[in-house]
Amino acid sequence: MNPVNITRDEARTRSTVVHTLGYRVVVDLSGRDPQGNPLTDPTGTFVSSSTIHFTSNGEPTHADLIADGVYAVDLDGVPLDPAAFSDHRYPIEAPEGEHRLTIVALCRYSHSGEGLHRFVDPADDKVYLYTQFEIADARRMYANFEQPDQKGTFQLQVIAPSGWTVISNSAEVTLSEGPYDDVSTWQFGATPRISTYLTALVAGDYHVDEGTIRTRAGEDIQANILCRQSMKQFLDADRIRTTTQRGFEVYEAEFGHPYPFNKYDQSFVPEFNAGAMENVGCVTHRDDYLFRSKVTAAAYDSRDNTILHELAHMWFGDLVTMTWWDDLWLNESFAEWASHHCQEKIVARYGGVNPWVSFANQRKTWGYLQDQLPTTHPIAADMVDLATVEQNFDGITYAKGASTLKQLVAFVGEDRFLAGVRAYLAANAFGNSQLADLLNQLQLASGRDLSDFTDTWLRSPGVNTVRPDFDLDENGQFTRFDIVQSASQQFPTLRTHRLGIGVYSLTEDGLVRTDGLEVDIYGERTRSPPWSATPAAT
Repeated sequence: MNPVNITRDEARTRSTVVHTLGYRVVVDLSGRDPQGNPLTDPTGTFVSSSTIHFTSNGEPTHADLIADGVYAVDLDGVPLDPAAFSDHRYPIEAPEGEHRLTIVALCRYSHSGEGLHRFVDPADDKVYLYTQFEIADARRMYANFEQPDQKGTFQLQVIAPSGWTVISNSAEVTLSEGPYDDVSTWQFGATPRISTYLTALVAGDYHVDEGTIRTRAGEDIQANILCRQSMKQFLDADRIRTTTQRGFEVYEAEFGHPYPFNKYDQSFVPEFNAGAMENVGCVTHRDDYLFRSKVTAAAYDSRDNTILHELAHMWFGDLVTMTWWDDLWLNESFAEWASHHCQEKIVARYGGVNPWVSFANQRKTWGYLQDQLPTTHPIAADMVDLATVEQNFDGITYAKGASTLKQLVAFVGEDRFLAGVRAYLAANAFGNSQLADLLNQLQLASGRDLSDFTDTWLRSPGVNTVRPDFDLDENGQFTRFDIVQSASQQFPTLRTHRLGIGVYSLTEDGLVRTDGLEVDIYGERTRSPPWSATPAAT
């Protein structure tokens, strides 16, 4: 097995041995080693010191770290052999009880968006750093237990050139001079319990547009927007912050839970290897979203959707986090559904275009296409290891997953769905959960049986075809109206669908719906209520 990989079974085993309490991490970006001497490759490497506070049952386990080398290790103040570091792991044998493990390492900057990415802007030679840790790259910046169910508090200290902008997950920060000339130290406050992949560092010569967001409780929290200096003329911060503010208003009301963190900064960063990332209170976006010329309204709507997608993760993903990557689809699909739901509420209040139109035309179509290729897979794939997870950031996980979640919302009813989500967030706040936890709350809130939802919708790939089958009398009125469902031979699963059926007439004003109803489709054939007085069409 590739030593960078981590299997689900390994993660489960480790969670029976250790329980993370917190991390204290020092990242030295000054270009010096722990003794203060210049590094051989100061633009390629940096020094990291990570202290893991944890409890152990006494069985052997390991910490994760991807680094060029280890300078020093100690357990509860007792030095250990740095040479024990091998295959991106440091073995731990700690007696039962509470412990602190410190690992000081030489880590490498990234140029691929994995770990701590370093970029020098060719426009002005200014330096920009930012982290991208999903799915398991926090270990490229500091030693940790790299799995989502090992949540802990996170307290970061950064040593960097004076005059830089440095932000992390916490709004609380103390700035002091030293420990070297032209260098300063940023000491951040501890976060609530969060997963390692959601910790963050953004540092460099960033331009900062300072501002705040008003929460539902009436508190103004920090909501700065960052970009590189050469892009600041394209930073439409007021528009971005307006979208964010409206998202706060919708989500805090709909989710029934106040924003769970103490700030909400957004950074638009170069060479980003994805669209955006939901780091706790420190979201990163690719700076292609800063438009250099006039663009269409659809481009702004798409950016708004991304902003709202990441904001939704603050509750669903960051406040409550999946136990393992089996529920990656749920994490992303929920944010995908929530961002469109949020846009719908914003449009209803402020005007605009119904976001579900573009969802149907673009996202859902993407899912349909992906689901009919030889590479299709279940929405809830069997994520046995990180290598498998990396292959599933696709149209099935995002688009089909969100479409399925939209179907679930229709099946249980929007109000009851949101009631279940509120109960789910309240029951699992700052903890980890699985799909079954959400489905249980949705069943309780709606009274609907969801026992076959996982098998038919999430663990079975492929699409269904539904068509009408009906009889008319001599006057052209329905005497029978059935919905017939079929599936491919390769993936023969028949599912429960919540469908809207409409009857339309062609008028001078165009096609007008004259009647309609919503029905649940079960099995191969479902008979709808009789429409004895309804003409098929006029």
